[in-house]
Amino acid sequence: MSDSITLQSISNTIESILCRLDIDAENKFTDKTALQLLEAAFDTLHFKNSEMSFTDPATKILFEKMSQIMEQDLPDTPEEQLIKVMAAVYRSIQRRTNGGREYLTFAQQYVGPRVGPGARVLQY
Repeated sequence: MSDSITLQSISNTIESILCRLDIDAENKFTDKTALQLLEAAFDTLHFKNSEMSFTDPATKILFEKMSQIMEQDLPDTPEEQLIKVMAAVYRSIQRRTNGGREYLTFAQQYVGPRVGPGARVLQY
């Protein structure tokens, strides 16, 4: 990804969406939640699983919000690129986390919440 401005931009967008969801959840979001959201996105995009089952209704809402924002902010991005970048973000979370908010704290410092015309506080 370091050789591609396009992939870096997609990564910044995905990470900023996770940061925005974290802020909107008053920093109660965890690295585990971020991993679950990305796993659900893999299931939907790569495995074409349209029947998502979530054990926690709040995670389902977060996934729906994340999906809406991704559609809005990355409308013409090929699925292969999204999956590739989400996999890289997923691996980053796994490397940084100790089971708490280590990755999210890092991402908030270096990426932060999404900004732009579509940025807004999400309602739950």
